[in-house]
Amino acid sequence: MKKVIGLAVVALGAFLAATDARADWTTARGNAQRTGNVDGQAGPKAPKVLWVYESTDHYVSAPSPGKGLVYMPALGTLNSGVMSALSVEGAVGADKRVVWSKSQPFLKLPTVCSPAVVGGRVIFGDGMHQNSNPTLYCVDAQTGATPDFWQALTRYVGFFVSVTPLLLGFVWVAFDARKQAWHDKMARTVVIHRRR
Repeated sequence: MKKVIGLAVVALGAFLAATDARADWTTARGNAQRTGNVDGQAGPKAPKVLWVYESTDHYVSAPSPGKGLVYMPALGTLNSGVMSALSVEGAVGADKRVVWSKSQPFLKLPTVCSPAVVGGRVIFGDGMHQNSNPTLYCVDAQTGATPDFWQALTRYVGFFVSVTPLLLGFVWVAFDARKQAWHDKMARTVVIHRRR
């Protein structure tokens, strides 16, 4: 019986390792070792360019990949912040390459770090070490949208749900890994505090 369990564990480990190698890149340069290689295989001997996107923006950090998109932080005119989501499909024309983009007035400061792509959201910041009041943003990965009217309304109504049973919805924050109150969970939102 121990041999069967041992074989099952080894098989499961091999399956998970193979699955992980085919997964999207979760960090800049592909893995924790930053080698740019997630499957252990050598790259193509004669790579070819699938598409090119010409821009007036300055790309100063690594892009972050997502589902069919790559998220590009950049410095725009007069070092203004720009965050763009570009389609990675080869057949897309240059005019449709940018799926969404954020710049001034949404972004107030330069955007120079690679974004994180987690749970269908893109999390990125603006500001550098010499800036005061940097901001952390969280937008929908596919659309670039911030919480919509219905999410805001759900959060507002959910506030009363959090208050009603002896403020238990707010007490819940102390025990929740993501520090979400009940109304945040209902609206699928997370509060991000701005430093002043």
